[in-house]
Amino acid sequence: MKTLVLANEKGGVGKSAIACQLGYYLHDLLNKRVLVIDLDHQGNTTRSLTKSGLATVAPVQSHQLLTE
Repeated sequence: MKTLVLANEKGGVGKSAIACQLGYYLHDLLNKRVLVIDLDHQGNTTRSLTKSGLATVAPVQSHQLLTE
């Protein structure tokens, strides 16, 4: 299993756009299984993937992943 993290402290640098495009590329062109975890409180990555109809969103919020 490979792990890739897209992170930057500065906003507006394209992290969400890159994450979505990379997810589509890995799944559609390389036939890989992809898990995208959106920890950003704005949820832009989740919103983009959901609108496409190609993704399923789990009912788990980020604070549930990061606490006991």
